[in-house]
Amino acid sequence: GYFSSAFGDNTTHGVLKSGRAVCAGYCNLFVDLCTRMSVKAYKVSGKAKGLGFRVGQEQTLLNHAWVLVRCENKWQLIEPTWSAGSTLNADKQFHAHFESYWFFTPPSIFVHDHLPNCDQVQLLRLPLSTSEFMALPKFDLKYFLVDLECLSHRKATIVPKTTNSLKLEFRSLTHRDLQLIVTWYDEARSDVKLDGCVRVQKREQNEASSTS
Repeated sequence: GYFSSAFGDNTTHGVLKSGRAVCAGYCNLFVDLCTRMSVKAYKVSGKAKGLGFRVGQEQTLLNHAWVLVRCENKWQLIEPTWSAGSTLNADKQFHAHFESYWFFTPPSIFVHDHLPNCDQVQLLRLPLSTSEFMALPKFDLKYFLVDLECLSHRKATIVPKTTNSLKLEFRSLTHRDLQLIVTWYDEARSDVKLDGCVRVQKREQNEASSTS
């Protein structure tokens, strides 16, 4: 398995036989199925902000693979592995749940977590460098599912202007009745919540701010 580095046979035949795969196996099977249906698809190799990623620590990026597919007369991005489910740090067990959001994900969102070895495969007008990729915030998928946008900050590392206050502003383009629940954690100990220092204020129907 993934944690033992015993990845097994990730060819299409091997995946179908064992019912198990890492990202390479998911992509090999997906590309093979597309090819059999005369759909152009290619496996893309690169780095990802996956399990164990830490902001600002490039060495915690994972070697990863996903798919570039030609559909509706344009190239689009698909993440077969993450769309199948997720693995939690706590139990290191795979939890199967299909997530359609990782099919035809907009490139501007996909690049928050995925950096291909070939810049062109980012599908962006202005591809990001590794340093620009690392500077992007690492968001949970739920952030994009509710169309949240951070208005106040665009980078993963935030330096407060004052020593005793930090304010973040958010909005949702599609959810007007937005409820924001914020928890802050100690950077040195991710399991330690900083209780009693967060205030959430709703400004407009679709905007909210959090102050620490």
